[in-house]
Amino acid sequence: MLQNLRDKSGNWVFKLLLLTIASSFFIFGIGDMIRGIFSHRPVAIVGTKDIAMEELDAELRHDFRRIQAQRQDNITLQELVGAGFIDKILERIINRNILTQEMERLQLTASENVIRDNIQNMEPFMENGRFNHTKFQSILKNVGLNQKNLVSDMRRQIIERQYFLSFTHAGVQSSYYRNVLVDAMLQKRIFSIVSVNASKMDITKKLSDKDVSDFFAAHKESYTLPETRDIQVVKLDLKKLSKNVQVSNGDLNAAYQDKKHLYFTPETRQIQKITFSTQEAAQKAYALLEKKKDFKEIVKTVKSATVKDLGEITKNMLSNADQETVFDLKKGEHTGIITDNESFVIYQVTAINKAEQQSLEDIKSELQDIVRLEKFQEDFKALKDRIEDELAGGNSLEKIANSMNLPLVSIQKLSKDGTLLNTQEYKNLTDLKEQILEQAYKIESGNSSPILDVTAEKSFVLSVQKITPQHIPNFADVKEQVTNDAINYLKRVKAAEVAQQIAKEAKDSTTLSTLVKKHKVTMTTNHVYSRMSIIDDADLREQLMADAIERAFSVPLNQAIAGRSKNGFVVIVPEKELPISSEERKKSDDLIKRMDNVMTESMIDLLISGMKQNHPVQVKTDNLNTFISMISKTEG
Repeated sequence: MLQNLRDKSGNWVFKLLLLTIASSFFIFGIGDMIRGIFSHRPVAIVGTKDIAMEELDAELRHDFRRIQAQRQDNITLQELVGAGFIDKILERIINRNILTQEMERLQLTASENVIRDNIQNMEPFMENGRFNHTKFQSILKNVGLNQKNLVSDMRRQIIERQYFLSFTHAGVQSSYYRNVLVDAMLQKRIFSIVSVNASKMDITKKLSDKDVSDFFAAHKESYTLPETRDIQVVKLDLKKLSKNVQVSNGDLNAAYQDKKHLYFTPETRQIQKITFSTQEAAQKAYALLEKKKDFKEIVKTVKSATVKDLGEITKNMLSNADQETVFDLKKGEHTGIITDNESFVIYQVTAINKAEQQSLEDIKSELQDIVRLEKFQEDFKALKDRIEDELAGGNSLEKIANSMNLPLVSIQKLSKDGTLLNTQEYKNLTDLKEQILEQAYKIESGNSSPILDVTAEKSFVLSVQKITPQHIPNFADVKEQVTNDAINYLKRVKAAEVAQQIAKEAKDSTTLSTLVKKHKVTMTTNHVYSRMSIIDDADLREQLMADAIERAFSVPLNQAIAGRSKNGFVVIVPEKELPISSEERKKSDDLIKRMDNVMTESMIDLLISGMKQNHPVQVKTDNLNTFISMISKTEG
């Protein structure tokens, strides 16, 4: 919840700071389908306000683009949807609406002076430590915002922030209790850790068939096999199907003339820009340039001068007034003094990269592939129509694939988790995994799906041959697995008994060493932890030891405790307590902030829950599921 509020409270700053990223994206979505058909069907109702599918779609895709930019990988929208991403975004929208309606109910306001001060102190609008109105207007224009909307949103954020602060400040601990908590979190202890590995336990009892059978009967449900389906899939890949299409020289020449602009690289130049606050400073710098002084020397001599390397730019990246002036220069030359708003600038060309037009020979192979795809488009559509007609006529998918020489993949025992689609045998279908799973579990045995277009170049059709319902297998079929499970169970029981016995009998380090030898287990010493360090130790959490070590802070020195680990059990003995060092003390401020954040988050959760009594929330599950289904179908 707190993170959601943080996201919202900083949304203008975030938009503005990521302007260079955001400007390269275009808004996409379900679009006319949602707006034209489903916009009147809300996914949730909050108090008196409907949350439309279109609003959820816009926020989903804004966040999706942000995550792609941050992660810099090819994460798909389906992966985020499958991870519950839509539910989290809907919760954020709901909470935002609850807060807005609650502020309106309480008639809370923020003064114009407060709003103006907040806006004028936002980093993106500042230059040289002062608010720059020209920059302010330019940035708003570039991100498609207007001053009225900015002021309205800023007012709401200030009101909500003040509202929450009045409550969360009341929950801050006194300095005495803070210090007690900080000391407890930073206090370090030295531990000895005994590892009782379950797999190394000796089991004297020999299991009979009855023992194994009884174990199966007692744990039968854990062996339940999921529903599986045997399916056949035909994948239609435009690139592969078009590989035999003949491309003539005439086809290539025509395509090259039509697309040659795509293979043209315009002239670029490395440009340095030096800016001055006064014309007098600019004239002084110009005189130095005429004497062949470089920009670095000028900056040292002319105090108000600032140099910026514009990097490699094209002509249209400059203002219309400067384009011809700068691109008429030769390498090493500079412009005269140019007035730029309230400043004065001089440009210098440090390198020139000439325009380049790739020849037909340069791109012949790539162009052949493009022409093949274009020529095969109609045949591809006709092929899909033929398959649809054959299926409608009652022919099996296998027969159709054989007659048309299409690749057919058979998949047995496909479960909903899609495990088989990750195997080597089916690697050519992994790019269709989600779509295949969805269709396979929509169709009854003996039926086929329609041809489904995943992208403009990839389609597939599948048929379900057999459905095996969820069931508990016969004991004979899983006897070997059950036998291994029963043995491992007994080993874990033995490991638990050994760990508990060591913890009970250990009196000091000498006794502990004797017990370790007796039970043939291993012990390591000199492990140093604080409560703070185990919170941040991912390895301890993976080994399931964090909880046990945490408990070991609560017992007296030399008293052993037993706990679970990834491989069995551990016995942990605190042997010595270390004083808190000055370096550790320096971490106090960060630790207090973390504790305050936890307190604030809990308080905000309670307040939001309370607000729902005045502004009841109703999630329209059917409409939400429809929305999720539409997302899955429209995304390739």
